[in-house]
Amino acid sequence: MRREAAPWPESYYIETAPQKRWDLLQDAIGSGKMDQEEAALREKLWKRRYSNGRSPKAPPRDGYVALWVTMNVHSKDIDSRFRRRGIIKEIQNMLDELGIDDPQADAREKELTQQELFHAMEIYYSTCNEGTYNSQVFGLMRMKKDRLIDKIIADVYTVAYEMPAKMELSERFAPLRKAAYDAFCETYPEEAARLDEVIFEVEKK
Repeated sequence: MRREAAPWPESYYIETAPQKRWDLLQDAIGSGKMDQEEAALREKLWKRRYSNGRSPKAPPRDGYVALWVTMNVHSKDIDSRFRRRGIIKEIQNMLDELGIDDPQADAREKELTQQELFHAMEIYYSTCNEGTYNSQVFGLMRMKKDRLIDKIIADVYTVAYEMPAKMELSERFAPLRKAAYDAFCETYPEEAARLDEVIFEVEKK
């Protein structure tokens, strides 16, 4: 029996493929499921997230996930006096392009941006159970669940809390930090207390 498709906008936040999300958005616009103002806003956010500054012929790339991964990679070098300035400039440019903390955004744009960030973090967490992230001994063995959760929590703290503070960009990262926290608690509800413990224990030092 064929599974019935989810209604709009649930279907939009279930889908993970950028092009399919665009197609769902265009179908919803064509069906009159939103007014022109919201249609323009959602298209704007899609383009910011998936194609900002890239060639129209280039395949869509998730800029939100790219920001997270870039932060994680640079966490090893942020304390280097030779690399610090370049890292901060690169991250600031990414924040400007993605507009996740746009000071001119109204309440509706902030709400939809937060939903997009949450969606991106859900995708990121789903990949943590796959590939090299969840492997050890040259990829030949899978991590035990507790060790995997410890690794994810360490990354959440590093990227969403520690790195922004070191770069003096904590305020600009507030939307991504909220999305990372909320999506973790949604994905791993039984582990939320462990994340809270890490945040509280490190922040009080």
